[in-house]
Amino acid sequence: MAEVECLAGYSQWTHAAVEFFKQFDRQIGAATGDAIDLKIVLALDLAVVTFLGVGAAAATPMWVTLALFALDHWMNQRQPPVLATVAA
Repeated sequence: MAEVECLAGYSQWTHAAVEFFKQFDRQIGAATGDAIDLKIVLALDLAVVTFLGVGAAAATPMWVTLALFALDHWMNQRQPPVLATVAA
């Protein structure tokens, strides 16, 4: 994320877009008690759109991959950070 913020410093439009999505991510987290974030919302949205557009019978279902990504990210959010566990 630091790299994105550094690159956003070169353009006012890019900086505004980064700030918009950071604020949107914070609002999603606040509304869901940090259970869901922007990555999960975007992955699930893409999965639904792909499922509706291509259908369930696609050879390599992209919607399954996106749904698994969202599930994996959600599960990783639930685990305590490894360094904090080791330090405790």
